[in-house]
Amino acid sequence: MPLEAPSLAGGEDVTGVLATDVTDARRTLSLNVTRRQWSKTIFDLHEIPFTTAPPIFEPHQITGKINKEVASKVGLAPGITVCAGGAGHIIVALGNNSIETQQAVYIVGTGVPIMTPLDYLQIDPNMGLYTFPYFFPNKWILMGAILCGGICLNWFLRLISEGKFYSEGDQYEFLTEDLL
Repeated sequence: MPLEAPSLAGGEDVTGVLATDVTDARRTLSLNVTRRQWSKTIFDLHEIPFTTAPPIFEPHQITGKINKEVASKVGLAPGITVCAGGAGHIIVALGNNSIETQQAVYIVGTGVPIMTPLDYLQIDPNMGLYTFPYFFPNKWILMGAILCGGICLNWFLRLISEGKFYSEGDQYEFLTEDLL
């Protein structure tokens, strides 16, 4: 069974370093979430050479410096430090200041993930929720998601608006002003 390739932290073409971060590495199902390292057991099970796994960084760690060629293409100075970064939804949680436990954030888009930070690793034994390494070492994100969230929101809007079609901006105005 092929595994999803991890996103590259800065990318080999940007920094000369092939690497990933713990939040994207989790999506491959090949990460030992407790240790925040690749699972040799999973690689062996799928007969994937463990030596092909790129190094894993925490999102804040430096993975390299932008090379001259890329820097000139995008108008930046060569040598700018590049950090590993993270998976989109993890960075959105951070950007929404969801840092402490008892805080949650949700994103309405193609999917609707609902996430909350954890101070300890918690695995859902029923596998209904996902646990991701968070931006901070020794913190995790517990996430559940509806994968067709945007479509469901659109259906709900059309249902309650009696079938009227709204432009994207009008939809949110309708939901926040007309209904509340």
